[in-house]
Amino acid sequence: MQELVAMANANIPLMDGTIDPFVTIIDENDVVFAVFEDSEFEDGIGFLIIKGAALLVDNGYRLPDRTDAIPCTSRKQAFAIQDVFGEPFSLH
Repeated sequence: MQELVAMANANIPLMDGTIDPFVTIIDENDVVFAVFEDSEFEDGIGFLIIKGAALLVDNGYRLPDRTDAIPCTSRKQAFAIQDVFGEPFSLH
């Protein structure tokens, strides 16, 4: 979890109020998470897979080199990003 938080924090300076940073992060990586503060979780951090869920399963849940995280202001924003940019998850 700390690795995802560090990735999201590193991307905060990229956030410029447009969707461009989201598109860039998603396009340039194989696995992308949305990371947000959420008091419902013991550690206060929630995450949502935006891209690459099937790859994570195939890799035994090890993060590939091209993994990144988008910092979100809320769970609602994370789900909105997933709705707009996320890929459907299916196991075959």
